[in-house]
Amino acid sequence: MRHGIRDRIDERTEYEAKVANNARLAFRQMLPRLIFGGWLAVLGVLFTLDNIGVLDARAWISYWPVAIVALGVGLIASSRTQGELVGGAVWTAVGGAFLLDRLHWLPVKVWDFWPLLLVGAGASLVLRGMRPRATGGDESSTMHAFAMMSGVTRKSASIGFEGGTLNAIMGGVEADLRNAQMVRRQAVLDCFAFWGGIDIKVPPGWTVHSRIFPFMGGFDDKTTPPAPEDSTGELVITGFVCMGGVSVKN
Repeated sequence: MRHGIRDRIDERTEYEAKVANNARLAFRQMLPRLIFGGWLAVLGVLFTLDNIGVLDARAWISYWPVAIVALGVGLIASSRTQGELVGGAVWTAVGGAFLLDRLHWLPVKVWDFWPLLLVGAGASLVLRGMRPRATGGDESSTMHAFAMMSGVTRKSASIGFEGGTLNAIMGGVEADLRNAQMVRRQAVLDCFAFWGGIDIKVPPGWTVHSRIFPFMGGFDDKTTPPAPEDSTGELVITGFVCMGGVSVKN
């Protein structure tokens, strides 16, 4: 009897956690649209009041970094992993810096700190290089590529693909995984693109999940999600993109 009650409690707790996680994910996906849509509505109100002589819209538009701060705070509130938490903190810090600059509360210009992008890129490369790789002793199960001011193409036909690392700095990397297969049902591919691009080709049966943090860059998922019964694996793409792009397609 006690075990039955305990099992029901555990099932209810698991169900509530799943519902909360789905709600957080849905909010995170809708957040950029909510921020952008709200900002457009505010701009419409400001310009209307400016046209009828109630206020000066230009003075209020100078507070545009508030939208970036709101985006960062929302990302922090809906974060599920440490990487998502750090990403939200970065956006909040960037928006706060621009806001302080617009209010003339900083002794220097925000754009004077642009070399910190190079510091961040270098630190990211160092940390990724020091990160242990769980290859299981089989090099063929992973893919690693580095391109700097050049182009690199990698292909894999592994029957037990586990993931790898792809780095593109002012260059391009093309990873062809169409003939690869998974044994553990999930593989993690860590990407770093700085002024470069990474193109990934995956089999039709793979489901792609993105945990990319883009900064003045982008991630484009062109794959067709398979039906649950046709899924043969999940590819989780993590990493950082700065003034570059990562694209995934079948």
